[in-house]
Amino acid sequence: MAGRLPTRTMHSAIAIHGPPPRSSPSDFLAAPLPLDLYFGTMPGDISRLERDACTFAAQFRAFTATTPSLCHHCFYAFAGGLDSSAHGYLSTKCPQFLDAVMGFVVSDFCASDWERRKAMSTELLVFQTLSCPTCSPLGIRDLMHADFMIRSNEIPFDTLFDLCCRLLTRCLVPPSRRQRNTPTSPSKIPKKPFRSGSWPSTFEQLFPRGVEQTVSHFVQLTCVIQSGPIALLAAMLQRCRQPVFEEIMHPRHNCLLLRRVIAALGEAAELASAALSAHNQSTGSPNASRTPTSDRAVLKEIAKYDDFAVLLRAISSGVDYEVHDLDRFAFCYEARLYRSVVSVLEKLYNPFAWDYDLPNVAIFLYSSLDAADRLDPPMFIRRAVFEGSKRMEDPYIRVACNLPIVLQRRACFGPRCGKQVHENPSGKAFAKCARCRAIQYCSKECQRNDWTLKNGQPHKIICDILSEVLTIVSAEAVAKTAPDGIAQAWRNADLPVLRTGATP
Repeated sequence: MAGRLPTRTMHSAIAIHGPPPRSSPSDFLAAPLPLDLYFGTMPGDISRLERDACTFAAQFRAFTATTPSLCHHCFYAFAGGLDSSAHGYLSTKCPQFLDAVMGFVVSDFCASDWERRKAMSTELLVFQTLSCPTCSPLGIRDLMHADFMIRSNEIPFDTLFDLCCRLLTRCLVPPSRRQRNTPTSPSKIPKKPFRSGSWPSTFEQLFPRGVEQTVSHFVQLTCVIQSGPIALLAAMLQRCRQPVFEEIMHPRHNCLLLRRVIAALGEAAELASAALSAHNQSTGSPNASRTPTSDRAVLKEIAKYDDFAVLLRAISSGVDYEVHDLDRFAFCYEARLYRSVVSVLEKLYNPFAWDYDLPNVAIFLYSSLDAADRLDPPMFIRRAVFEGSKRMEDPYIRVACNLPIVLQRRACFGPRCGKQVHENPSGKAFAKCARCRAIQYCSKECQRNDWTLKNGQPHKIICDILSEVLTIVSAEAVAKTAPDGIAQAWRNADLPVLRTGATP
């Protein structure tokens, strides 16, 4: 087709970049962008990727607290230099590597004990400087660098663990286009959480110690190891929501995770305030209003807390979410969580600049507050409440806001069923309605019950409506289009208002 850009194969899209900067590894953990080299089409680069992955897989499997048998610096260079295509290639061609990394991050020696992790960091540095064939010849320079890292707040073991969590996160949920380096909801929702030929292909690969122990392990570590465990929990929610969310909702996990998120957002607010003040001082206007330029200064300072915003987004509006999930998660902590979110957003000119869904989290929490806690809300909430009530009077907008939620859901739509796709014994996605292709059922019985539903809108009516609206705007387009755009397309097609009267 004229004007169409040529496509590339998986092999031609893999980038393997050079070694990380010689500063703290956190510098490139925060922004793993291409560094220097791009290997575009050479088959040898694919072989190198597989060879290195196999080598590290064996080293992770042999890893113990006293004999790490792995050079953390070489792994930093390997993992920090992979782009999204390389992550995809590892998922399909090197699942044994990702199994080994997952086995490492769920191991018992990844303990919350500071002295134990510091001792393992020492062993990592000893291996690097004495046994690693790449690093050991560098001698005293690496010893000096190791000494610097031991005295810092970011010990090598914690950084290695954090990077492993982020690598797994990017393989589970590739970064969206809206936020390039933040793994979030995938732009195209997979039909099922596990697929043959792509890691993880089984429930056991994602939860090697079972759901309860695996999730509990990461929740406990959220308070002691950077934010990698937070990122991985968010990615797990996106791949296999129900068992992960229900385990998070266990009282001992829920309270711990909420306190961690609230504390992290409080720290982010302090950094944001200091960054805003420093920016205004540098412009000679200490009392200046917030601007897009000041937002850039603030966002740079709070970037290390991005994963906490992502977790809240995954809970409130991630794949397979239910309307009341955020209510359940924040129960008894609504006011504290609301204040912590707003404390960051109020430092920004554009409250959507940090995370596009975080203002919606604040708005949702605001609606559940007691009257005493609703005093003096920020302007973006006032505007949202006023505009939202007006927008919901428009039947086209109302359906356009609800439709993506329906299309994103993978559970059975049968009355009083709600069976999740991962519970299907066949491992396959549920069968969709043959006509509208928007609703799915776990069984013929559920489909019949929904078709002839007595209390509420039966699918017999809804199916006809869905078929018509999705003919005008396809399901794929709905996922990428704002509600205003969807509503306008329906108006342009002269969709009768009565056809929006029965919402899905």
